[in-house]
Amino acid sequence: MTNPNNISYDVVQFLEKRKHVEIWGRKLPHWFQENKTMFVTFRLADSLPKNKVEEFLADRANMLKEEKGTAGNNARKTYDIMMMRKMEYWLNNGYGNCMLQREDVRSVLVEALHYYNNKEYLLHAFVVMPNHVHILLSSLTNKPINNIIGKVKGFTAYQLRKSLRIDEDIWQKGIFDRILRNWDEFEKYVDYIANNPKSLPEDSYSLYIQESLR
Repeated sequence: MTNPNNISYDVVQFLEKRKHVEIWGRKLPHWFQENKTMFVTFRLADSLPKNKVEEFLADRANMLKEEKGTAGNNARKTYDIMMMRKMEYWLNNGYGNCMLQREDVRSVLVEALHYYNNKEYLLHAFVVMPNHVHILLSSLTNKPINNIIGKVKGFTAYQLRKSLRIDEDIWQKGIFDRILRNWDEFEKYVDYIANNPKSLPEDSYSLYIQESLR
């Protein structure tokens, strides 16, 4: 599919397979090329019980072992799809205190996401669910995406601990991220974000879609 909304090609940049990709991280591998368009997920610290995290990591290890002889891109794509479906199923079961269903808590995160918009990244879409967050963005810097999102998580964690008068982890360490490959994936993730909260009450989530994509 070609560019569906005449979005600037200078901003939306997909994975360049012939260029070097930096890869790091054992539990949640991160791929890095500068200024790429990415799908990102992060979650509250209590959003998944320990046994579910351990089950997921075991499944991931088995899958990667089975696909060791396959092409890297195919293994990565299979892993991404499997990971997203399983994690989304668990997250949507509403584990934890789901503090993001509160508008006053959500607003701290929404304001932070918009604060860095057009500075560190360009926001295409995001949804803040009761216990997790999905974002589609294009990086505007040469920094790895986990460093950029780390600013958002660090600032909001500080603000929420202060306003809620608590002394505990707000966010789970790390993020899930995927560099998009093409416009088909771009449109798929826009639709995914837009449809993610459809079964929830309107006052329990926050949805943003870039004006040119509506």
